Amino acid sequence: MPELNSFPRSFQFCKINGVDFLVCRLWVSVTGAVFCLCSVALEGSFLIKYVTRFSDDILNTLVSAIFLTETILFLKKVRIRSLLAR
Repeated sequence: MPELNSFPRSFQFCKINGVDFLVCRLWVSVTGAVFCLCSVALEGSFLIKYVTRFSDDILNTLVSAIFLTETILFLKKVRIRSLLAR
């Protein structure tokens, strides 16, 4: 779900900075793949037990923050529309 939310944000970022979205997405994917390959090559799997301990809490916090932010922005938009309708 957070992946779906990041597409519009990254598209807006690319549009504002004049970067092609697909090229930016490609480089993000290549960077992640290189990181994973280096981790496998250097046998970094023993570190996973330290990283994944808090990953569920971090993901839940991130999703909650996204939902709260979107709700606040929606309420601001509704309030502005109601003020303009008067």
